[in-house]
Amino acid sequence: MALATNSNSNTKELLKAKNQAVSASILQVIRALKRLGKVYLLQKHYNDALQCFLPSLQLLRSSKEMESTLDAASVLGSLGFLYLRMEKFMEASNFLKECLRLYQRNGVDQNDREFRKVEAWFNMAEAKEKESDSAPPSFLEIPTIVFNGEDNDDFGRKSSHMPMINESSPRSSGRKTGIGHYEL
Repeated sequence: MALATNSNSNTKELLKAKNQAVSASILQVIRALKRLGKVYLLQKHYNDALQCFLPSLQLLRSSKEMESTLDAASVLGSLGFLYLRMEKFMEASNFLKECLRLYQRNGVDQNDREFRKVEAWFNMAEAKEKESDSAPPSFLEIPTIVFNGEDNDDFGRKSSHMPMINESSPRSSGRKTGIGHYEL
């Protein structure tokens, strides 16, 4: 009986050691993906950076032990900054808010340089999101057409200029003749 108890104890210790080794290996992969993502981010290869950060976050979230760690906060912060650079302000705001929540949960001081940096990014994302919410969608813009051909103007005078379309028109074609105008 003592032999069976000793054998169970050894098995549990081996399983615990194996799980720790697997967790350490996964953490190395997560950190390598995060570092590679930061390199891509610095090079402005945003899609490549995304392809590193998202699997890293997925691995972190697959483990109850790791989903609330500072490593998770770091990846969330990097994703938030990436989306800020991509001008996807709502996504940036969400990731940065979660990063700040994990920093607080893990006892990071609010005066810490990293905390303040992420908080500044969050505030910027929130402001840009509100700013973009107030602007009309670009598909609602209507091109301004200026007709100055052989027509009479409002005062009955003849004019000999070509019709023009402003630069904001997505369907503008022709030669650019001045700031915001194209010749038809």
